[in-house]
Amino acid sequence: MAFDRRKLVRVCSGVALGIAFAVPCGLVAGASHIGYAVIDKPVHMLRAIPFPALSPLLIIALGIGEGMKITLIAIGVFSLIYVNLRDGVRNLDPKLLELAQAYHMPRRTILTRIMFMGALPSFMTGLRFAIAVAWIALVTCETVNSSTGIGYILSRSQQFSRTDQMMLCVVLYALLGLASEGLVKLPERCVISWRR
Repeated sequence: MAFDRRKLVRVCSGVALGIAFAVPCGLVAGASHIGYAVIDKPVHMLRAIPFPALSPLLIIALGIGEGMKITLIAIGVFSLIYVNLRDGVRNLDPKLLELAQAYHMPRRTILTRIMFMGALPSFMTGLRFAIAVAWIALVTCETVNSSTGIGYILSRSQQFSRTDQMMLCVVLYALLGLASEGLVKLPERCVISWRR
């Protein structure tokens, strides 16, 4: 079976894990020069490593179970959301931050209520691209010790020169990406209208 509920759970878990790490890192790197210096370069180094090169390292560290697959998806999601959120925070109107500091708002409130909410459109843009990358990571996972899934079918089709099956896999992947983008665009439009 090319697609089942486990794959959706895998993608959702990877996306959630990626967001959980990307949001604090993006806020800190966007708000602090020290945070930027510490976090930014390692993230860009991680972004430069392709999924097929990361897979063997994750297999050694985590085995070939669900943990490895979810982690690979999370890594792809993390870097995109981090970059967009960081840039969103850095591009905020400085007057907003000055006003918050003038009212002696707690640092946590400034991060969550002003910086994150102000950078929310950038976060949503990052999420839209990250969802597409999550499906790419899933396909990569399915080429590793799997007997089901789009990635497995694509790999087998290539081995046996089944062009029809390869094209079907490409179309399925494109439809999944399109459907996911549509799901993210709805709340993104609400966020943009709220900002206005």
